[in-house]
Amino acid sequence: MNIASMLFNRFVRSTCLILSLFIILIHSSYGLVTLPIIKDINGLVITKISIGKNKFKFLIDSGSNANFVHETFIKKMEGTKTLVRASKLDTFVAHFNKKKASRAYMLNLKIKNLPFLDMLSYQSNTRRFSQKLDGIDCCDGILGTPFLKKYPFLFERGKKIISIKGNVAKSFIDIPITIKGKDVIFLDCQMAGGNQFNFRLDTGSEAPLILQPPAIKKHFVREKLSLKGYDGKGPAQLVFTKLSCGKSHQVAINALYVPIKSGALAHTFAHGNIGPYLLGQSYYIDFKNKLLKVDPRGLPKKAQKLNFPKFELLFKKQSNNQFKPSLLLQAHILMLKSCIEQSVQGNECFTKTCKILGMNLCPAYDQAQPAFINAVSFFSNKMDTPDCKLQDILSHFEHSPLQHSYCQWKLTTNFKYPKDTVEINELESALPTPVDNKVSTKVLANPIYITKTFYCYYIFQKLITYKSLPAKLFAFSINGVSLSSASQKSYYKWQKTNEGAACNEYVKDSLGQNTTMFDSLFQDKTYLIILNPLVALADGAHLFKKNLLKHYNHERLHCLYADDPAIKNKANKLWRDLNEDKKEQFKKAHPSYDFTDNNTLMKEYFSYTYESNLSGLF
Repeated sequence: MNIASMLFNRFVRSTCLILSLFIILIHSSYGLVTLPIIKDINGLVITKISIGKNKFKFLIDSGSNANFVHETFIKKMEGTKTLVRASKLDTFVAHFNKKKASRAYMLNLKIKNLPFLDMLSYQSNTRRFSQKLDGIDCCDGILGTPFLKKYPFLFERGKKIISIKGNVAKSFIDIPITIKGKDVIFLDCQMAGGNQFNFRLDTGSEAPLILQPPAIKKHFVREKLSLKGYDGKGPAQLVFTKLSCGKSHQVAINALYVPIKSGALAHTFAHGNIGPYLLGQSYYIDFKNKLLKVDPRGLPKKAQKLNFPKFELLFKKQSNNQFKPSLLLQAHILMLKSCIEQSVQGNECFTKTCKILGMNLCPAYDQAQPAFINAVSFFSNKMDTPDCKLQDILSHFEHSPLQHSYCQWKLTTNFKYPKDTVEINELESALPTPVDNKVSTKVLANPIYITKTFYCYYIFQKLITYKSLPAKLFAFSINGVSLSSASQKSYYKWQKTNEGAACNEYVKDSLGQNTTMFDSLFQDKTYLIILNPLVALADGAHLFKKNLLKHYNHERLHCLYADDPAIKNKANKLWRDLNEDKKEQFKKAHPSYDFTDNNTLMKEYFSYTYESNLSGLF
């Protein structure tokens, strides 16, 4: 076993903190009592308590909301008044990376004149330290919040004394705390740069700070580590800036990322577990009155060294939208999956997509694999990595599709859309219309370009709302776009308003890129039509040409509606002659449109009516 592995094993043993469900609060009168600190392992306090003729070693751990006792302690004490079996409270408790069935007991201690009665405790392997690695064989048990909440405790690591008393020196400074859930102590802290964190105080953790899933997800920690070369194996040390918890409390601290998805070190109700390193040499915990005080003279001056690979990540307030394009790629995967499922030959979806995107080398299609796996493999050949398995991707699409996913981002991080515009020969067979000589037609193959160029135009024209069609779905929800050169002037003015600026910011936050203008695409024509061939594939490769021509007709009908007053009158009459039931049916069938604008309603009904058969119009 190498040194790094030994240190990690020690870390695992010392931070294997266990959650329980049932805590009973009992208060008692008290006087000054002291306990010795017989061992201090990077801030982890181990004490010795006499029970009759026996002396037992206990780790004191604010991160454990139950007590835990070792099998050897149980054999000596079970059946006595000290340890009373509570079989009705047996349950499963969270260990390092899984839950285990544990027997329940009521632990009753008396330290000098102070009783510690009816403390719910569970049987567990509490031998976390060895003489060889830590200089002590330990422990007989872990005393958590059922022990700490009985009386105020003053820990003086330099003097190797724990004092159970009701006051503390005036020189100590306050750190605000809250008690939540099953006796969990929380600290509100702030990183240099302004980011807020809600940490769980865990004096049983040898690491100064272990980040938990909420902070890892919020700050894209896994993504940033991956970009810096982290392979997903084992813990990683993260360089934090100074951390403040309370106005006068500031320390330099390093954090630890541990790639664990379940168990006591992967809870989802705090940004991280912060260890005793934050508290310095002397600290005072009064659980009942929600007081935490520290001696400023004993606070650490520099960050504790951790023997794990070191990565410097930014935790200051910043935009992390560089990772957002993976949302579009997820939508594309779902579209490609739909194409495969609707096609007689699924490989035709690969061939068509590669042609549309202008890819020189098309990924291999596997007839034996399900549609979903083929759709994922199109964007990445690496189906399994140490920190992302295929099952993770399947689970994500099942439970939270179109939400940011590290594994989805990682699989598609090397995929680049190769073209913005493509040539499509399927349009050559389209029936001519009187407006064609006024139209510039472009076929766009890049969904990122489509969104950043036309999403805000759709908002401006009241064709959609943010709620009816979010930006991340836009490029795989629209078949095409039609615009007039006259409308672009009013659109540019709108862009400079607060509403326009808000839309641009929304697109940037959703996509990771700034919006762009489309004036160059007109090429001195009156109208511009944009077609989206990727959506035309959703119904199956065999319907691609038919769908693309229908979408082309739909947008040309928009141009006709805008260009010819006679056509506009025809469209208005068409809608007026429709009975009310059919009007409601049409509106319900197209929920993404903003039909509060009557012009949008007329135009869309007219285009949907004739898109499949233009010959009936003339």
